[in-house]
Amino acid sequence: SISAEPSISAEPSISAEPSISAEPSTSVEPTMSAEPSMSAQPSISAVPTISAEPSVSNEPTSSSPPSMTPSVAPSVLAECGADSLDTAGAIVIATVTSAEDLADPTSAQSLAAAFLQADTSDLSSPETTTTELFLERYAAASFLISAGLTDNAQAGVDTCSWTGITCDTSDRVTAIVIDSFTGGSTLPSELGSMEGLTQLFATNGNFVGSVPDTLFTDTMTVIDLSNNALNGSLPENVCNATGLVDLIVTGNDLTGNIAENFFCLTTLEFLDLSSNSMSGEIPTQLGLLSNLLILDLFDNFFSGQIPTEIVNPGMLYLDISFQFDLFGAIPTEIGSAASLTLLSLSQNFLDSALPTEFFNLGALTYLDLFDNALSGTLPTQVGTLGSMQSLFLSFNSFEGTLPTELGNLINIATFTAHGNLFNGSITDGVHPFCDLSFVEFTLNCLLVSPNCATQCFVTDV
Repeated sequence: SISAEPSISAEPSISAEPSISAEPSTSVEPTMSAEPSMSAQPSISAVPTISAEPSVSNEPTSSSPPSMTPSVAPSVLAECGADSLDTAGAIVIATVTSAEDLADPTSAQSLAAAFLQADTSDLSSPETTTTELFLERYAAASFLISAGLTDNAQAGVDTCSWTGITCDTSDRVTAIVIDSFTGGSTLPSELGSMEGLTQLFATNGNFVGSVPDTLFTDTMTVIDLSNNALNGSLPENVCNATGLVDLIVTGNDLTGNIAENFFCLTTLEFLDLSSNSMSGEIPTQLGLLSNLLILDLFDNFFSGQIPTEIVNPGMLYLDISFQFDLFGAIPTEIGSAASLTLLSLSQNFLDSALPTEFFNLGALTYLDLFDNALSGTLPTQVGTLGSMQSLFLSFNSFEGTLPTELGNLINIATFTAHGNLFNGSITDGVHPFCDLSFVEFTLNCLLVSPNCATQCFVTDV
């Protein structure tokens, strides 16, 4: 395997992940028109909808919140401290928050308690509302303060009207959605006390620390913590989330292994662990997730061989590229995923020939095998992949001539095969999708047809 390519403007990248949207869609169509450079993964324009993300913004409402500065906290700490639980609110808060957090006047929890103390409306006391609604208000305030969105929590305003909060008809919080926030605190474990919370989207922010195990409740269906600064391992109690459909933690600093008990998440459809620092072998138990549609492990440190159980027949998207420590053969079982549209195995140490089962993947539009040690010839069956739009074979040890059946790939937009041992020549007109001229593979193809591939490298130039 070769770890770096010559300076070619559209070569595969090694530092960014595919753009995957969690918005509703009915298909997964790659939108790549050029080979991923050393800084970008394939772009996916849409993924299957699991549950619609609530439409909310992070802009505060017009009313002004009470002060949430630490100066308010001491009077509350006297009530909420472990030694003095003398009010109904303090007692309720103490059931979900440690005395240590409440004793810290700068913590989100003590500031949230201070906010409730300063709010004289009936909404902020368990004696004038239900205990459950009071607790949800406290948890929501703790979360928004942690995210640096203090203006989102408004005194005298129902919790369900706070920006970023969505409720059901019973005024129970069902979803929290924030994006692009500046707070750099930890995710408050108090979120787990929201018994009706089903969706949490906290993306493109600065949350630090570990992922709280309290998030994995039996009501949660979506957890999206993309692009924060979370670290540590994923919790071991993921099995508590018996209805979880989406788990997206891309772009953090998570470490450790994929827990073998992930197999219990039988409802999981979207698992994105990409762009972290996770390691160890990929567990075979992932193959037990029969509903899994999207598995993205790009840019980690996984090692060993790709398990034969890695796919299921309905899988749409599989990316385990840029690990560098994966070796051995490409599992023939991948050919059983007849619905697969994207397969990326680039920048590993895979060293087998292409399994013939690959050519059962009639729905495949994007195949990236760049920078491995794959060998053998390119089978004529490659012409059966009629949906193919982007095909990257460069920097392997393929040999022989390129089959004329490549001409059957009428939808191809990008094709690279340089950095191999291909030989021979191809005459003009062999490929109906691109009028190519080759001179013993010493020149890049000439792009002379309006329908020609946007990138077409077949040489070492």
